[in-house]
Amino acid sequence: MDTLRGVVSKLHTTAGGNPIATFVIHGAAVQISAALPPVIAEGDEVSVAGAQKSGILIAYAYRNHTQGAQGSARGRAILIYSSVFMSVTLIIGITLHAWKNADTALVIGVLLAGGAAYLALALRIRRAERVLFEQPPGP
Repeated sequence: MDTLRGVVSKLHTTAGGNPIATFVIHGAAVQISAALPPVIAEGDEVSVAGAQKSGILIAYAYRNHTQGAQGSARGRAILIYSSVFMSVTLIIGITLHAWKNADTALVIGVLLAGGAAYLALALRIRRAERVLFEQPPGP
């Protein structure tokens, strides 16, 4: 889990169904897509936690030290979705006796892998939340 703290510059936000904020901290590009529009303004001091992807820190959670705000990606929703998805897939697999038919077993395996990928994302988001939210803000 990569973390970064600094002053926001070059802020660009998009509104709509999936609000996204992109900005720069200490020369590093940061992008966050949160459940609610991120409360971040040019010049705010923020901390972010996430993972590097193609030279951009994809932040799973943020804490705005200037405005006292914090937020994260839709981790709980993804966790619930992936858990339900994997459970239903297992029930269908057991009901259809998927292990007896190679094609059905392959489909069930692919669906379980997709659910596991979403579960892993939800756990990364939760880890980012713990890193930023369960510690004192600091100076």
